[in-house]
Amino acid sequence: MRPGADLWLGLLTAAIIAAVSLLPMLRLLAESLDLAVAAQLTATPAFWRALTRSLVTSLGGSLVALIVGTGLAVAVVLTDIRGRRWVVLMALLPLLIPSQIIALAWIELLSPNNPLLILLGLAPEPGTPNPLYSPGGIILLLGVEHVPLVFLAARGALLAVPGELIEAAQAEGAGAGPLLRRIVLPLIFPALLAGLGLAFVSCLGNFGIPALLGIPARYQTVPVLIYQRLSGFGPSILAEAGLMALVLAVISGLVILAARLWIGSQARALIGSAGRSGVLHLPLRRWRTPILILLLALGLLMSVLPLLSLLATALTRAYGLPLMVETATLAHFTRVLTAPQTLRALLNSLWLSGAAAVLLAALALPFAVVEAWSPAAWLRRLLRAFDPIIEAPYALPGVVLGIAIILLLIRPLPLLNISLYGTATLILIAYLARFLPLILRPVQASLRQIDPVLDEAGQAQGAGFLKRFRRITLPLLLPSAVAGGVLVFLTAFSELTVSSLLWSRGNETVGIIIYFLEEGGDAPGAAAMSMICLAVIFTLAGLCTRLPLGVRRLLPWGV
Repeated sequence: MRPGADLWLGLLTAAIIAAVSLLPMLRLLAESLDLAVAAQLTATPAFWRALTRSLVTSLGGSLVALIVGTGLAVAVVLTDIRGRRWVVLMALLPLLIPSQIIALAWIELLSPNNPLLILLGLAPEPGTPNPLYSPGGIILLLGVEHVPLVFLAARGALLAVPGELIEAAQAEGAGAGPLLRRIVLPLIFPALLAGLGLAFVSCLGNFGIPALLGIPARYQTVPVLIYQRLSGFGPSILAEAGLMALVLAVISGLVILAARLWIGSQARALIGSAGRSGVLHLPLRRWRTPILILLLALGLLMSVLPLLSLLATALTRAYGLPLMVETATLAHFTRVLTAPQTLRALLNSLWLSGAAAVLLAALALPFAVVEAWSPAAWLRRLLRAFDPIIEAPYALPGVVLGIAIILLLIRPLPLLNISLYGTATLILIAYLARFLPLILRPVQASLRQIDPVLDEAGQAQGAGFLKRFRRITLPLLLPSAVAGGVLVFLTAFSELTVSSLLWSRGNETVGIIIYFLEEGGDAPGAAAMSMICLAVIFTLAGLCTRLPLGVRRLLPWGV
């Protein structure tokens, strides 16, 4: 192999990653070092109030997700409950539903104008305040949205519990309670802590739920405060917005670092090499059916019933009428699909998310291969040093990346004198930076399972790096790249937090349109657009069940 092939490919991919992921963060850091801006911000009561509310709602939401997600995982893995697949489906369903649509669906569920509740005579009295417009409502929905994160972490840890420990405890006569308290929970505690940390950071940067529920209640969190300040004052307060975003970044970084340090020490101390998975299947006996009904009811309440309420609102002729044959209509769907702005937003989201998936696959595949198999040790070390750079835009709140991109590209590009500010390219760059880990990590995991002997055999036959990559490595890694591309598309298609800061007239996305329709008081239109968005997401997720087994296993809902 000619030494230059992998070298130039590795350096090129590293330069692209540095341009879209590292430079914005460095620009944010530089902008936030202004001591005058820092002094002004620290003297602003609104910022400290918003920060406190962000921490309260994030902690509350992550704890709700921890309790519900862990309970569902224990029921699915450790008991002999029936209908496991249905319980897993209900637990993972919020993963596919964008946060703003979860908020809209729950708002309709508890609204006095809910067509289904009016039909059944269960609607609250007209004029009754919606209880979701409160800190408790924000905490509840943040918890519901992040249940899948904790569920997946807990389920994976439970399936990896060493079977020998379980058998030894059972041989000593330990019952279900002592097994859970003394063996199972200590062993899965690192995974629970990881899920809790991820949920907290995700809640901290969430914009859709705090905006839709907090603005009517005058309960601002930091992402909402940043959005409102930028909307009201424009680029003149970018330095202040950058500093607020940096505060969120520091808090998120500290949480992630603390969780990783704790998880590392606990995992080494508690989990050794397991001979086989220790699945308990604790007998529920007479409680088997009641618990199944309870869990399914919980799953229905989390997602299905709110979505049915949202669909009923979209199908009812006028807001506040019961859903009946006489009042049913498709007019709201026709209206949003024929409106130039909403149609343009739908097309924008389709091409932006599709382009992000394709470009990230083209970037992740060569980067992962060079990082793992390059004969140059220094090049492998260099690319591995990019791990925190790649993770930062995804791990940190989306508002941090949005402000960083604005600060970096608000002025024309040097030398080229081309301005990207106010174009769809700005959103695409943010998507590339934010969603790279979604496709890179599955590719890297698949690459570790490939025997390097295959590559060495090709090298022995005189094949160059590019030829070996095209003929040997690429076909083996393509399934994981497809799975990662699906995750990128589904996540980017309805993304709101980053897009809310980077959109401009003519470059609206689906998430932005849904938010503006609801904010403008057009609840039926927002409901119709939400159902169209979900139809695209659920259709693609359903088509993925037709993919080969190796691809399906890499998708969260393919477990």
